[in-house]
Amino acid sequence: MRLNFQVGDLAATRIVVSPLPHAIFAAFSVHHPELTEKGSIWRDIARTVPRRTLPLLDILNRGASRVTLHDGLVASEVAPPIQTAALSDELDALAALDTPPQEREFGGDLWRFSGLPGRPDLDMDPARFRRALADSMYVLFHRFLAPEWPGMRRRLEARLATYQETAARIGLGSALSTLSPRLSWDGSGMIVAGGPDRTIDLGGRGLLIHPIVGASPRYLGIATTQDRRSSVLTVPIPDSGRQAMPSPAFDSLAALVGRARARVMRAVGGPGCRTDELAGRLKVSASTASEHVTVLRNAGLISTRRNGQAVHHHLTALGARLLEANG
Repeated sequence: MRLNFQVGDLAATRIVVSPLPHAIFAAFSVHHPELTEKGSIWRDIARTVPRRTLPLLDILNRGASRVTLHDGLVASEVAPPIQTAALSDELDALAALDTPPQEREFGGDLWRFSGLPGRPDLDMDPARFRRALADSMYVLFHRFLAPEWPGMRRRLEARLATYQETAARIGLGSALSTLSPRLSWDGSGMIVAGGPDRTIDLGGRGLLIHPIVGASPRYLGIATTQDRRSSVLTVPIPDSGRQAMPSPAFDSLAALVGRARARVMRAVGGPGCRTDELAGRLKVSASTASEHVTVLRNAGLISTRRNGQAVHHHLTALGARLLEANG
């Protein structure tokens, strides 16, 4: 595969730190764990999500996103609407969301959408289809990725700084070839090793490049578009920050309640804590911490008591037994 760069394509090419490609990659990694690093968060997700659920990748295919896999290269003919660094903005662009989706609508079955295969109305109504797709990504991100995102963002921003230094030293085109061992620059275009025999003209819109933390060095994603949006290139970067921390081979508590909820239960365990303290321990926003607490409280695993202006969260007896039994 060759990507032709016209006049202005290099100037229009940029690296963007974004959560949406990571949410998409999370769904993809469930069925292709071989394209993720061992010990990465993607392997945890692949173990936790039930295999019987309808894969999000299939839903993307049902939405006319023609996806092919070539020895680790993922090629799609529909680029997602990734133009900003905020998940909410990206989901708004995808489906014009007006209210946050409710996790209970999915019953923990993230990719089934209450029987989507038997719901031809969703297939026929593009707006409803995109809304269901955006809702699933919201749930997926906040259930699995939100607690890890601050650390992932720091590694992404460090990779961006390294790329900018390299581009200043050897030029923009040559710097692109340093993003993946599958990429090489020939002076007027980029050669993608291992891809289909085709040439893609970027049309002066350049590329949006998204590094994916913890993807295998074999992985490379290309999503092209025929409209006015830029094509998207996703490239791997090592998950060195997470690999440096030992983790159990299997987290049984995460398998029961989800990885993010398991972290919340462990953070609340013992004497309990306030919402702001919980957010600080998890390194997430107070609203995200409150959302996790609400889900666990509705499940009978956390209780909340108000003392004046302060709100304290504690594990219930059931939550404490679950934590003790599963670590």
